[in-house]
Amino acid sequence: MERLVNNVLFKKIMVVVAHPDDEVLGCGGSISRWVGEGAEVRVLVLSDGLSNERTSCERESKRRAFQNAIDCLGAKVCDILDLPDQKFEIVNFQEIVQKIKKYIVAFSPDVIVTHWAGDLNRDHRIVNEAIHLVCRPLVSNDLKCLMTMYTASSSEFGDHFSRSSFDANLFVSLSKENLSKKFEALNFYAEEVSRMQNLRNKHYLRALATVAGGRVGRELAESFRIEWARV
Repeated sequence: MERLVNNVLFKKIMVVVAHPDDEVLGCGGSISRWVGEGAEVRVLVLSDGLSNERTSCERESKRRAFQNAIDCLGAKVCDILDLPDQKFEIVNFQEIVQKIKKYIVAFSPDVIVTHWAGDLNRDHRIVNEAIHLVCRPLVSNDLKCLMTMYTASSSEFGDHFSRSSFDANLFVSLSKENLSKKFEALNFYAEEVSRMQNLRNKHYLRALATVAGGRVGRELAESFRIEWARV
């Protein structure tokens, strides 16, 4: 990713996630880096992450938190859609595919980053499946790379669900400033962090970044898996 971004091949990056905070937990530091290197990064979220019982005021507050987190990272918001939280399976799958496809066609990204197929969270897995369908490497689209990311608090449990662990084959090295931006953006998601404090706190996320960086001789990094790429 370092070489490709610096050679201006990957300048339009789209991150597609199930819920607000997934983008920060999975690739917040990388978004900060990519934006700093001149890439245009847009984020699409399929659900506001709130149950049907929540009020309109709570939903608006979540949207503001998402916007603030994206602004903090220097990215742009594609949209935040209205799929039911933790119930993506009740929505017609083709409807999900078409919702995602509309935004991908409009932006025409070079790279798409999304959830790993082995994530414990079922909404994540449905997003992954839909993205793979939309992003088949066809002549009719300009997509150059499809990547999945390690999302703290969900990807850790892949071995329980899929009998496999996240097999990273790309590590995006981060500066201390990139990681600080990730933490700053995460501050806007206090409610989400509090629900899984042991897997979403800054000490844990820093440890993940340290381990990922150590695997490739860097101080800090975030882990990804290239599902396919063409240059």
